Amino acid sequence: MKFGKITVWEAIRSNWPFYGAGIVVLALVTYIPAISLWLPSVFK
Repeated sequence: MKFGKITVWEAIRSNWPFYGAGIVVLALVTYIPAISLWLPSVFK
């Protein structure tokens, strides 16, 4: 199956760095509460 002129696998393979970065950011925000609470504390 193709989308445009590339295969589905080529599209997924080219997006792996973005998925990896998203997972790392999600893990940091989840397990280090200071990161997610910093911005609201700036506006107090």
